[in-house]
Amino acid sequence: MPHWMPEIPSAIIVFGPPGSGKSRWAEENAAEDVKIVDLDYIIADHCGKPLYVTTEKDRQSGIAERNKMLLKCAASNTPCIIVLTGTKKAQREWWVSRIRPKDVVIMQTSVAD
Repeated sequence: MPHWMPEIPSAIIVFGPPGSGKSRWAEENAAEDVKIVDLDYIIADHCGKPLYVTTEKDRQSGIAERNKMLLKCAASNTPCIIVLTGTKKAQREWWVSRIRPKDVVIMQTSVAD
């Protein structure tokens, strides 16, 4: 969790467990000028591997790339949708307090999902 991350007031953060539909939500709700910042896709693109096939080294490289993207969005106030797992309430609160987004979406899933 990048403690140096600046605010991105034009951002929307989407939280949800794996498989909850947060990436799909981002794709369906992003306007043409909105950047989607989704770590799974960043890792796949950056490392040249299929989605969800990663090593810890790939993950760390992807996180560094994601953080660069977030810094660019912050510097230019580019509208973005940030896709995060945020499985713990404290994680979600940290991201929201750091980014100070214009909106937060939490994907709701049932226990059976």
